[in-house]
Amino acid sequence: MIARSRWLPLAFVLLACGSDSDTGDGKAQASSGEAPCGTPDQCPGADDVCQKRTCVAGKCGLEFTPQGTAIPTDSVGDCKRRVCDGSGATMEVPDSTDTKSDGEECTVDACEGGVPTNVPKAAGTACMQDGGRFCHGDGTCHYCAEVGASCEDMGPGEPNDTEDTAFDLGVLAASNDAGQSVCGVLHGAGDVDWYRYDGMDDGGSDPARGFASETAVRVCKYVACAGMTTALGCPAGTTDDTSAAGHAGCCGTKPFQIPATPDLCPDGGNDATVWIKIENKAAVACAPYQLDVHY
Repeated sequence: MIARSRWLPLAFVLLACGSDSDTGDGKAQASSGEAPCGTPDQCPGADDVCQKRTCVAGKCGLEFTPQGTAIPTDSVGDCKRRVCDGSGATMEVPDSTDTKSDGEECTVDACEGGVPTNVPKAAGTACMQDGGRFCHGDGTCHYCAEVGASCEDMGPGEPNDTEDTAFDLGVLAASNDAGQSVCGVLHGAGDVDWYRYDGMDDGGSDPARGFASETAVRVCKYVACAGMTTALGCPAGTTDDTSAAGHAGCCGTKPFQIPATPDLCPDGGNDATVWIKIENKAAVACAPYQLDVHY
């Protein structure tokens, strides 16, 4: 008789470990697709002007800035403004205050049809840029007012068309670097303007400086020292001349100064009287000028 062994059947049980809502520690995990959070900075992405991360009831979200909110870092000068669109993105809208400056005091920065423009102010408008006083029609600032079609005279007074009737600019010291500026107009070929001043030698080094800014004119400067002798030497680019009263001088079409050396007034000091004649070199009908005078 053969002995038979008895085997007990083994039961195999497969145990499922976890599920979609099982975190492994018995706690349920949200399965709505929104990331869990404790604070907004734990949420993906980054905040900007048009949207901010939120954390509400442990879930990440976004809060959109209201439509039309301006972007603080928006570039200026294109007559447009970038604003929030209310959905987290940006959009452009017209903005007539977003003008582009040209740096000129005599223009108005504006937008026309959504395009930046710089409109000149009316001629004669007061200004101070670059030492000027009056706006010109091209939007620039100048010391002298713009001459109109009628060629009005801006000079300090007529007649000043002879050496004897020269307009008196008073006393100019050599140490006064600012000097004086005079505005005037020549009418036609025969018109001339004369000015005079008493130069005081108080330590400055540039006697008898003076020039006019208009290329249509020629400037002549004549000097008479307070002492007996005037040793005038005309600089390069000018020509020697003598006034009707017999004063030695120099004439030129570009800015020039009469040198103080070797010695303008050899009898002592450089105090002198200076006459300036401005004449219409180009014989144009209307020649406005600005005369800048120093001693």
